[in-house]
Amino acid sequence: MWVPAGDHRVPGTLAMPASPPAGAFPVVLLLHGDLSDRNENGDLFTRLAAALAAQGVASLRIDFAGSGDSEEPDLALDYPGMVTDAAASVDYLRADPRFDPTRVAVLGLSRGGAIAATLAGTVPGVAALVEWSGAVYNGHDEDPEAHDQARADGFVILGGGFRLSLNWFDSIEQSHPLDDVAGFTGPVLAVTGSDDGVVPPEVSDVLLQTVASTDTTRHSIDGADHEFDATTDDQSHAQEALTVTTDWLTARFGAAPTS
Repeated sequence: MWVPAGDHRVPGTLAMPASPPAGAFPVVLLLHGDLSDRNENGDLFTRLAAALAAQGVASLRIDFAGSGDSEEPDLALDYPGMVTDAAASVDYLRADPRFDPTRVAVLGLSRGGAIAATLAGTVPGVAALVEWSGAVYNGHDEDPEAHDQARADGFVILGGGFRLSLNWFDSIEQSHPLDDVAGFTGPVLAVTGSDDGVVPPEVSDVLLQTVASTDTTRHSIDGADHEFDATTDDQSHAQEALTVTTDWLTARFGAAPTS
């Protein structure tokens, strides 16, 4: 399906529980990380959507600019644009009568976690926040050498030919998701791998110390990497992330009642 977002539309996959509800479904918006797509590496989000649907929770996973089925060019990708697309998706879900507007959660992996944090703290209607290896720290220069190249050429070309614009580097450096989310009072879950070499697990500790919420849960998966080893033969770490998250969301939101 497609979510209208101003002058463009955002591609997404809506996963619905099989049982018709007596009321409206709770729903989770899933936000992918850098250089990925709405299914996430190892199909993590596809698998999470199926697990949630089995418990009566709907989900919507979207592609950011230049990713997956996006009609936008890769050079359109930047922090404000990702926030805009995610906010439009929250508005879409809250306006759809199939979903309970008081039970809209947001989950993000890595950079998607930063977008989720900014969304939870600045956009009305986010009831709960889940961080998977969330890059929720105030902006810094991600890659000074590449940033300099983008200043010279307007963009850098990564593996696979994906181009990151100068505006991507500038807007990431100027972002402040940790400040954005500080006043959030809804439930927060932070899941990390102890062996994450991309975003230090301590970033999630700081997040939970910063938010205003009194309902915070921290889960560390021993030996897991940034994406919970979802692309390896051993799926035990990925399954732990899926199970912990599904159980937590179901406990906070409750499965939709069946007719």
